[in-house]
Amino acid sequence: GAEIDILNFKAIIKILNGDFISADKLLKNAYIIDKYNYDVIFNIAYVKQMLEEYEESVKFFNYIINYCDNDEIVLEAKEKIMNM
Repeated sequence: GAEIDILNFKAIIKILNGDFISADKLLKNAYIIDKYNYDVIFNIAYVKQMLEEYEESVKFFNYIINYCDNDEIVLEAKEKIMNM
């Protein structure tokens, strides 16, 4: 819904400013609302990677690879794991 989109957008702004801890908090709130939003899940995985929380990052990227129907997001998730 709109609330998730707003949280995700705010998190992206934080990511672009290098504020990964604030982005992580925003994305956790979005994830609590909708555990199946692949944009949020991808962003969580990316933020975890930037925070050097690699196991968590891989867990979220693997979720996308296993369950997401969007081939573009799946391919990007696979690339992120290979480059870790």
